Parts: sequence; C-alpha cells; structure tokens
Amino acid sequence: MLPRHRCASVLGLFALLCMGSGHGADPTGPAAGAQSGVPAANPSPGLPAFRPGLWEYRRTQISSAGGKPQIATIRKCSDPSAEFKQKLAQLKQRGCVFSPLKQTGQRYEATWRCSAPDGAVLAIRDVITVNSEESYLNESEAFVSHEATHSTIVATRQGECPTAAAVAPRR
Repeated sequence: MLPRHRCASVLGLFALLCMGSGHGADPTGPAAGAQSGVPAANPSPGLPAFRPGLWEYRRTQISSAGGKPQIATIRKCSDPSAEFKQKLAQLKQRGCVFSPLKQTGQRYEATWRCSAPDGAVLAIRDVITVNSEESYLNESEAFVSHEATHSTIVATRQGECPTAAAVAPRR
C-alpha cells in the first residue's frame, strides 16, 4: 500500500483539477497512452457545476500490494466544484505538474505528477464520469515506485445541508 503521507492528500475527487493548467507532464509515465481508442477530447473543457449540499462519498480503495479493499463512507456538507478548485491551487503550490484536462462527453480525465520530499514521484490518473449535477463517479489511480493504488468514489448529493437550528440539541 502507498504511504499515506504521499498520496492521502491527492487521491480521490480530483479528476477536474487540471482545468486550465498550462503545464505539461511526462508523457512516458504510467498514465501515458491511457486514452488510445477514445474519441478526440474537447480542447478546453470546463468544470461541470455540482450542487452544493449534503454529499455522500463512498470510497473503495485497492492496493497492488495486496490485502483487502478498504471501504469508507462519509457524509458532509460540501461544494464539490469549489473543493476541486481549492485542491488544484494547493497542488500547484506544491509544484505538481499537470497534463491538460481531457473531456469526452460527461467523462473528464486528468493526470498529474507530484514529487515528495524524499524524491519519490507520485503519478495520478483521475477519471470522473458526471451523471448529473448531483452525482458522479470518480476513479483514481496513483503510482509510486512499483506500487499502485486504485480508488473508486461514488459521490451522491443527499439533499440540503442541515441548518444549525435543525442539528442543535433540543432542551
């Protein structure tokens, strides 16, 4: 399994992060050639708008090192579109290098590379398939050395966020 300090902050929910990045990535990396056989992508795709609210994220993560899949579900009030943009800014500040975002219909693919302080290079490939402004599927692959981690997130908006009065204890 990949060490958490290398990939936990960059895995999942990032397929749309590379929008507008003018940086290139090494085309010989693990994600190179992943688009063969796929129709030509839109040259300047835009970030789809997701509705803010209460979202449920169900993640299944599998490591090439073996072991049982790790499964987790969280619910939180979220604005996925804003979170994507915020995470992109953080990754750019860390010096990550992005390939242009590819869009085919409702499918968005992004790849990027980040260097860890110990010199290891983390390569990420993310694909988001947008079902609606309230639902998407995120499939991520992270590669470091000879290990890979695959993560699938099913994200579904559950409704409006509870108001403070609705969640405050009653007396």
